[in-house]
Amino acid sequence: MANTSTAGYGLRAVMTVGSTPATSGQAEYQILGEGATTGSAVTSKTFFKGDTVSINDGTGAVAGQKGYIQDATYATTDDAGAGGADFTNAASPLLVGVFNGAYYVAASTSKPTWSNSFDNGTTVAVDYNTGTRKVCGFVMDNPNQEYNIRANDPWTQADVGTSFNTGSNGATGISGMSDERLDVNTAAAATSALTLLRNAEIPGQRDQSVGGCDVVVIINKASALFN
Repeated sequence: MANTSTAGYGLRAVMTVGSTPATSGQAEYQILGEGATTGSAVTSKTFFKGDTVSINDGTGAVAGQKGYIQDATYATTDDAGAGGADFTNAASPLLVGVFNGAYYVAASTSKPTWSNSFDNGTTVAVDYNTGTRKVCGFVMDNPNQEYNIRANDPWTQADVGTSFNTGSNGATGISGMSDERLDVNTAAAATSALTLLRNAEIPGQRDQSVGGCDVVVIINKASALFN
């Protein structure tokens, strides 16, 4: 039976390794957004809830932003923002975890703002509690966390244990959510982003003979900062 939907939704925390219930624990990391330091315009990639993230190592397309988290899901011009970096393999900064939202003071309202996403071009005001234009990104960074993600195409049991990268299905980040999917057509490599563990067995989304099957993955240990 065909799956109900093939649209991507990013990564959603489910269980942890050993079937321990997920606590959805997360930690704060800093995002370099527009006006985050001096008020000058800074190009920052858009972050969506459910995107994989890494820490900028100061090289490549994101030179000068070392130490801040960066979106690690697609190429630099995808999901509505320039900057960021495409996660390809071990040549990319290691993955920290999965983006789970942001906190900042919006210049347009001067109010504390919690959001599923942090958009490229957002103007940030000074937070008078800290005296800075800090943008906090919340990241689920448990290295034993398992996630559900939607596969873009058919896969077989022989793919279990194999690592793949991710790709966009062309959505626009509705409600701040990622459109990331597991790209089972990418050449599998030991350093790809996510390791396929099993069928998620979600009703209406469990037919692995066609695209749109929901699967369970974990961040590949070879590509993870915490391993």
